[in-house]
Amino acid sequence: MKEIYCYRISAEAGMAYDNETGESAECYIKQSITDKNDNPINISCEIYCKRHIALISILAKMGQMKKEWFEPITIEEYFENVEE
Repeated sequence: MKEIYCYRISAEAGMAYDNETGESAECYIKQSITDKNDNPINISCEIYCKRHIALISILAKMGQMKKEWFEPITIEEYFENVEE
């Protein structure tokens, strides 16, 4: 499994706003992890699941946010909600 981790961030985080109402809105992030040559790393499903949860602490600390504002989601759910 390639290391691509996706999360929904709660509207409480104040990271995104609805263009029409100006109210806080949830947002989505995708984090990929590669080797030093920018190649994807293949890992087991068990390790992937553990890292998906563990990364929340790192991302929350980097963004100075609460861990409970992060919800792990699938890459499919990410693309259903994000235009790239």
